[in-house]
Order: sequence, then C-alpha cells, then structure tokens
Amino acid sequence: HDIFLSSPFNNRLSIKEIMEEINIYESVFKHTLTGNIAISDTNNILVDYPIVGYETITLIFDNPTIEDSVPIEKEFRVYNISQYTPVGEQVAGYVINFVSVETITNSQTKISQSYMGKNISNIVQTIYEDYVDSDKPLVVEETRNIHDVIIPNWSPFHSMNWLSSRGISETYNGANYFFFETLEGFNFVSLEGLIDEVRTDKDLYPEGVKMHYTYKMKNVSEKPGQINPEAFRSASEYKVDRTFNVLQNLSLGMYGSKLITHDIVRRSYKEYDFDYKE
Repeated sequence: HDIFLSSPFNNRLSIKEIMEEINIYESVFKHTLTGNIAISDTNNILVDYPIVGYETITLIFDNPTIEDSVPIEKEFRVYNISQYTPVGEQVAGYVINFVSVETITNSQTKISQSYMGKNISNIVQTIYEDYVDSDKPLVVEETRNIHDVIIPNWSPFHSMNWLSSRGISETYNGANYFFFETLEGFNFVSLEGLIDEVRTDKDLYPEGVKMHYTYKMKNVSEKPGQINPEAFRSASEYKVDRTFNVLQNLSLGMYGSKLITHDIVRRSYKEYDFDYKE
C-alpha cells in the first residue's frame, strides 16, 4: 500500500512511486528479518533528504490473493545503501538495505549473567524479556533438562543462538532448535515442531519416521492462495557429502578402540573397550 522513509532530521516521506522492487526475507538461519528496496531516484533524495543510516522504513502491505486480507505494517531500520548507479544526468539507481529494529539494539546490548537451575527454554524467555527491547511476541517450545549457564558478555541474539544449539525438545527426540524472526514475531522452536505444524499425513508413516521426501521441483501445480502439502515434502536439490573410508575410520578408532579414564579424586581408573560389530 505504501512505503515511508522516516528520519530524525526530516518529515516522513513516501517512496512508493520511486520503488522498483522490494524484498523481505525470513530464514531460520537469521535472527531477524532482512530486506532491500531497489530505488529509481529522480529527485536526488539520497542527498537532499538525506539518507544517512538513521532512517526507518515503514512498509504497509498485504496478500492480494487472500480475500479480506488484513494489511501488515512493519518498521525496519536502514543500515546501508548499495549498488549506486547513475542512470543519465537526473536519475540514479540504488538499493536501500534494511533490517529489523531489534538488530540495532541487539548490537548495543551485552549480557554478563549466570542462570542456574533452569532449562534452556526458560533462560531464553528470561533473556528476551530482560534484554530484547521489543513488543513482538516470542514463541518458545519447551525444552527438557536443567542447566547452569553463564553468559560471558554476549549480545542477546548471540546468547539465544548459542542456547539453541544445546536445547533438547520436551516433545520430540531431536536437538534441532532455531532462534529466528518471522512477520508474526520471534521464535525459539525445534525443526521437528516446525515440520509437524504443516503435516497432514502423520498417520501414513511408521513410528520414528518423520517424513518421506521426494526429489522434484517446488511450487508446481499450486493454486494461487493455496499451499500444496506436497511442497513441504519436495526436495529440489540434494547431494551426497561423502561415503565410507575404511582407512580413515580405522585411524579414528571407529571400528575398535579403548578408552582409559582416570579419577584423581577416587584414585582409580577404568577401561572401556569398544567394538563396532557388537
């Protein structure tokens, strides 16, 4: 519907008419939303407005394929101008890059604190409430096991990303947690939980099998405004990282090895023999 550029030095400015392309990215591998806007500038707003990195971008948009769609309004922070290209004497093309506002505040915040006798999900919830300056909701999937954790002068997002690598789901067997943002808010959830949200065929697989994937192109035979369940089971690309190497495995003790442990307190030692075949 519209795109507004706001600056502490000037009034709010609509750049909808000079916008050529806009992209917003969600990813489980990124802490926050990112995006960019391709601009065809005929009024030299880059210099006259000016755009210096203190600005915010407000986007108002919806999905035209969904009836009665409620417009989404999101605010982002400008952090960079790239691909500046003069086009003639009075036109310049460039890309405005932006991120969620929380990215800026996160880089300015550090945590030095201990969290004792808590599970990972509770620690993440506490860090978010105490250190992330945001009114966006946080969805947390419960983890199991109690931990003693010391955060050594890390940013909130780095801390929660580190905790995600140690979280074990209370519901599922995996240890595949991600901390990321979507248009709805922040999430600290497991990969298994994300898959289960879109599955309609849970009863088709034997116990222990999460999903069968098929090698084919995505987004084929999908109707506008509808999501094809098969799209979540399509693998558009795959590769074999490596196959077995007996010589390497032998040197690493994969097939047979002995571990000797020494307990200096009890002044004792134990031997553990490992046999791959058994």
